[in-house]
Amino acid sequence: MIHEIYDMTHPFFNKILISLFILFFGFLVGNIAEKFIRFTLRELRVNIFLKKGFKFRINAEKWLSLTAYYIIFFVTIYYSLQILGMTNLFLFAWIIFIMFVFLLSLVLDVKDAIINLYYFPALRTKIVKGNIIEAECIKGEVMMTSIFGIYVKENEDIHYIPNNFLIKGYSIR
Repeated sequence: MIHEIYDMTHPFFNKILISLFILFFGFLVGNIAEKFIRFTLRELRVNIFLKKGFKFRINAEKWLSLTAYYIIFFVTIYYSLQILGMTNLFLFAWIIFIMFVFLLSLVLDVKDAIINLYYFPALRTKIVKGNIIEAECIKGEVMMTSIFGIYVKENEDIHYIPNNFLIKGYSIR
């Protein structure tokens, strides 16, 4: 009886062990690759070269090494799921999740746009270019008004304030 149960479950446990080994090995290779790429780019001084030569202010060492890590990470998960026979299910669930996030962000963007369009006529006559406005934590000169909000210059920075935040409270000087 026990021998029959062992014979039925043995292939399944072998697949799980192989899948876990692939995950462990993939994460190990991903970490090593990330550290190696970051070290190599630091030694080549890529950030300094990009900052001085092209005026880019990004941390290329970090982004390139993390990109390599995540590519290895996702390939490892894919092969691990392929051994378990769950690749199609996982990819289908991932596509549904991405579509849900996209539709949710679309609905929220449309909602914000409708609210900003609704408040635009009330604010159009009160706030004009050149006014000094104080809203939320920003105090500065109105540079430009648009249908969805205003642009305020505070010191050397230019901030965008949506119309729905202005309805909550602002003062003009």
